[in-house]
Amino acid sequence: MLQVEMVLLAIFALILGLATLSDRTDPAQAAREQPLILMLASDQAAYQVGGPVTFTIAVDNPGHAAVPMMFTSGRRYDIVALAGDAEIWRWSAGRDFVDEEVELSFPPGVTLLGRTTWDWHDASGALLSPGSYRFVGTLTGTRRLSGNVVVIELRGP
Repeated sequence: MLQVEMVLLAIFALILGLATLSDRTDPAQAAREQPLILMLASDQAAYQVGGPVTFTIAVDNPGHAAVPMMFTSGRRYDIVALAGDAEIWRWSAGRDFVDEEVELSFPPGVTLLGRTTWDWHDASGALLSPGSYRFVGTLTGTRRLSGNVVVIELRGP
């Protein structure tokens, strides 16, 4: 009986020790480690050639505390278009961004990062052929975060 009591006492001490460790966690560190979810959406699933695509990109913080993230430039996000595995367009290509380091804090809930349109031209300026294309958004902070994949169909005339 004494051995059972000793084992129970040891388990209780272990639980108590783990509980006090969690109380010592730095709240700022815990917030930085909290997951963020990057969301990319388009206004339609299919478009006729020449119809502009509108993308909305946002960050969801499902936690209960704000999550800080460092950015090394004015670019907060990027969107890439893929045909198969080949990158054919990048939103940030050819754009200038202010060169500044800034920390942004994402509060609980959804934070809109931006809306942008795309006109179905690839990086060289050529109009794309009808077909399916994949788009992926990325949060460009010091902790890179990729979001969901959006598949869009470009339909011919």
